[in-house]
Amino acid sequence: MKKILPFILWMVTLSASAQTKFTGTYQLNQPKDCWHIAFKDLSTGLSTWAGRIGEKYAQATESGDEQGTIYQRFNFKTRRGYQCFSMNAPITAPMKHFDDAGGDTDSGFVHFFKDYAPEDPDASIPWELVEFGIVTTGDDEQRGTVMQRFHNLGWPASKLAQYYVGDELACGVKCWKFDTRKKPVSGSVGAIYWIDPSNGLCLKQQASDGSGFEVFIYDLQYQEWTIDLYPEAFLDK
Repeated sequence: MKKILPFILWMVTLSASAQTKFTGTYQLNQPKDCWHIAFKDLSTGLSTWAGRIGEKYAQATESGDEQGTIYQRFNFKTRRGYQCFSMNAPITAPMKHFDDAGGDTDSGFVHFFKDYAPEDPDASIPWELVEFGIVTTGDDEQRGTVMQRFHNLGWPASKLAQYYVGDELACGVKCWKFDTRKKPVSGSVGAIYWIDPSNGLCLKQQASDGSGFEVFIYDLQYQEWTIDLYPEAFLDK
């Protein structure tokens, strides 16, 4: 038995390592329409909701101060933007339109749509979810973390295999789990990332200090506005 035991332990170790071998291919494909996503900041406990149906994009963000929740809405077809601050849920104040042409305007929000609407309607997923996989090649201020560094260093996406530690559920999705804490990708903060294999979105991120975020609503078949993103539609119900 003493001679067999080391062999058994070796086989168990080999089996465990085989289970964590990464054979996937990473690629970021942002959902373009009919999506509803919400996530919580692990440091502050504050949440953000966002969604898109057709030409409309909506977002609600907890500010943690006297502004309460900040509601924003943009219509890419009419190029109109709306905003409202509320300490209540659902909101009691009407959404206010800030019109570049001089309608309902406020000195602090002239050119509201131009300044605050997502530049690309088809890439309006919250930044936190795409930061892992986005790659920019220009002089953009916002650059990705992991895959951006891979690009800068000339590394293939297959190099992710060295950070793969298995699959794990995040928001009900069986995700690829990558741990870069012991060997951070050059220029990035070491963290654990839970990645949806179907589209490359990050559903959870946690750094060594506990900071990060976690998605708690993840609906990619969103067909009808809900109270968290369109609260005024429910005031009379």
